[in-house]
Amino acid sequence: MFLYHLIHTHRTLLIDNNNKKPFTRDINWDKLDEEGGRAWIMPDSGIHHLAGKQHRFHFEELQIYSNAHLATWPLATSVGQNISLFFKFMIGDRTGFVHIGNQTIMDLNRPEIDLPFSAHVYLGGHLGLAPVTTIHGVQIILRGVLAYVKNLTLHHGGELWLNPGGRTHKQNENNFDFKNVLIQDTATIYARSSQINEPAITFNTRSFTIEGGARVLATYLILNTENINIDDGGELTADYQGYNTSHGYIGRGIHGAINPGHGSDHSLGGSGAGHGGSGGSGNINGGAKNTGRTVRSEDRQLS
Repeated sequence: MFLYHLIHTHRTLLIDNNNKKPFTRDINWDKLDEEGGRAWIMPDSGIHHLAGKQHRFHFEELQIYSNAHLATWPLATSVGQNISLFFKFMIGDRTGFVHIGNQTIMDLNRPEIDLPFSAHVYLGGHLGLAPVTTIHGVQIILRGVLAYVKNLTLHHGGELWLNPGGRTHKQNENNFDFKNVLIQDTATIYARSSQINEPAITFNTRSFTIEGGARVLATYLILNTENINIDDGGELTADYQGYNTSHGYIGRGIHGAINPGHGSDHSLGGSGAGHGGSGGSGNINGGAKNTGRTVRSEDRQLS
């Protein structure tokens, strides 16, 4: 529903999906004819006089509830311009989702923000938040650009997904730059990537704190920080993210030779854990396969 107040020039976009969310969280932009259960802003709306300048969809207020999903239909590549999406005030129950696709800029820059909906920034998309940003009970999924965030707090189930191809503003791809990061109370940062064909995720901070109940789950993470604190019950791990038998035994990925940890004498087992390497010499009844586990003090074989 679109509401326009004639006296106060107040534009409100109200979306409620009655908890009937789409079958998939992510949009397949190559098969939009198969997408359903989402609210779309169409390019034709961009030439309406209430939209302001062409393809600038600016609203004084967004209300989004009950698993509603909002996205902007992509422009033809021949148009050669971006879609601008902006909300001055935002209200939601933290179940809504806004999709920011290619050529779409959602710039919400303000002193601080506690986003009341989740956002997925696809390749070619741009999301501007605030220098002080809180992710509380929602997800921010980055495959595009995130701008302005310096002090980041995640709590109460908040999730930040740092995906290959994503970046913060003015950084190279796969590089995410913040000043202070605090993760609390069941919040999670995901830095997952393919062991074979995707690059490392680089995470730069001045101060990084993981409190009890919070997690950072990574595959190949380069963490640069001046100060790091991991409280009792907090977790920074790349457990079970090493090569495995499904990756094959012979070949190379972008990080070098693929070693699934079979053991050096037989393809079916090894007599010791690999911890990222081959493991001990094995036999057909051999022992542990390499899981890529983080080495801990209780492990008998350290490398």
